[in-house]
Amino acid sequence: MGHIEEAATDSIYIVIPTFNERENIVPLIEEILRLHGARGPRIVVMDDNSPDGTAAAVLSMRSMFPNVHAIVRRGQRGYGHACAEGMAYAIREGAAFVITMDADFSHAPETLGEMIDAAREADLVIGSRYVSARESAVRNWSAGRLWLSRLANLYVNCLTPAGVHDATSGFRCWRAGTLSCVLGGSRGHAVGYAFLTETLYRARLAGARIKEIGSVYRGRVKGESKMSLAIVAEALWIPLRVRFSRL
Repeated sequence: MGHIEEAATDSIYIVIPTFNERENIVPLIEEILRLHGARGPRIVVMDDNSPDGTAAAVLSMRSMFPNVHAIVRRGQRGYGHACAEGMAYAIREGAAFVITMDADFSHAPETLGEMIDAAREADLVIGSRYVSARESAVRNWSAGRLWLSRLANLYVNCLTPAGVHDATSGFRCWRAGTLSCVLGGSRGHAVGYAFLTETLYRARLAGARIKEIGSVYRGRVKGESKMSLAIVAEALWIPLRVRFSRL
């Protein structure tokens, strides 16, 4: 909904963590640039050294789209570490706004303009699958998968001061100043998707203005989910740790 303003594009960075997303990442980047201009936001792909050549596919686009970057990570892998490293890179490069989104087309590129508009009056904007307690904007999910997600959000909201309908959404737009505070320099971060709960909690502690906007969540288009038992265990533990730290 709406295009990202031309004057602001140099200061907007989109961080996309990847592992084995070659089938999805190039079409996604092409769709973002089609909607928001070839000289639009800077796109930073944080790739966990994918054996399928994800990073190479992104780098092959640079001759036509110089605002597209790929950074191959060879240290500690995982969604949380990739996001934190990509966010820190964007801040160092002079970003005013930092967006995170998934590589698998789950997050709608057409929502980016609306997110930036909302971020002009907020410190963190969340692209929400659940814009209300009853309304859902999820597509291509089974009833069981949808209820599991709902329960995960209920769990997070019960244990932490999340205060949003979709605390586990990875589709977010941060003001760089707030994000810098949330990242906290050299502090450790969750390895997996618990990074989302962790950073939302830190944003609340920092007094950030948080806003949700509705965004269609379409589910993975191609490839395999990165979910594992270790990631699920961490996602259960982090809210408990937050709860205990508050007490």
